Amino acid sequence: MVTSRLLGDLLLREKIISQKHLDDCLAKQKKTGDRLVDILLSENLTDEQSLISFMSKHFRLPIMDLSSFELDPETTKLLSIQICAKYHIMPVGKRGETLVVATSDPSNVQCLDDVRFHSRMRVEQVLALPSVIRSFLERMGGLDIGKLAESINNEGGEALEVTSNPAM
Repeated sequence: MVTSRLLGDLLLREKIISQKHLDDCLAKQKKTGDRLVDILLSENLTDEQSLISFMSKHFRLPIMDLSSFELDPETTKLLSIQICAKYHIMPVGKRGETLVVATSDPSNVQCLDDVRFHSRMRVEQVLALPSVIRSFLERMGGLDIGKLAESINNEGGEALEVTSNPAM
């Protein structure tokens, strides 16, 4: 996956991970389909805060503390739970014709294209901890995001129907 390679190369260049760790993580990603960010964290090669700080520096994006953030039902309606789960993102605000989306992996260009297409809005990214995004997604959809994302990846995502929280 190109975006994973980009992120991996950046981490390698900054000596956050070794070439062997990157190769192992990319091989695991190819086998499991998991996001590189999640693999790096599950393998304890870095922690969430360090990873987000690193990405903030390299992608020049602000970090948003979502620990006390309240979901706005109007904003969450702008993207389906399937898109949010597929890319591990959450809509956190709207400014005019711009949708603000929290992500833990800003290197995913396909995500930006899909969000623009589905929301019909410009997209601005902010960074947030992966665990916090996962928690919000689970609340937003009332389901296990890992299982939903796996289903979307396995089935292409378009035919999957999910009963979501009425607040969406």
